[in-house]
Amino acid sequence: MIKHLFRFRFATLFCISLLLTGALVSCSNVSKKLQPGYTSAQLDSFLVISVHTKFLQRVDLDIEEARVNPEIWAKLPDNAKHSSARMLAWYCAQKGDRANATPNVTIVNEENGETLARYNEMLGYSSE
Repeated sequence: MIKHLFRFRFATLFCISLLLTGALVSCSNVSKKLQPGYTSAQLDSFLVISVHTKFLQRVDLDIEEARVNPEIWAKLPDNAKHSSARMLAWYCAQKGDRANATPNVTIVNEENGETLARYNEMLGYSSE
């Protein structure tokens, strides 16, 4: 019971952090056209909070892949999953070698390598 509450607390804190960084978007507000990205400060804040809450385990900029805690991912509402995937895609686009590329990321389960979701700024968000 305590373990479940602890994980729920991290999922809640993570959603609050998305709101504070201005990253949380409505699922109905998903656009397929390229929109302006995030500032470096927003992306850095998002990453610090994501690592601190143990949501984000690792980001590989070369292959545009983010490994996340699957238990926290499962507890996030759909709009938080979409927002976090979008932020991670923009992080990969801005910090990686392909700075002018379309923001893209694959969200992967840290424990078993299973693909949980994908985000591409032109194609949108899809969960597996």
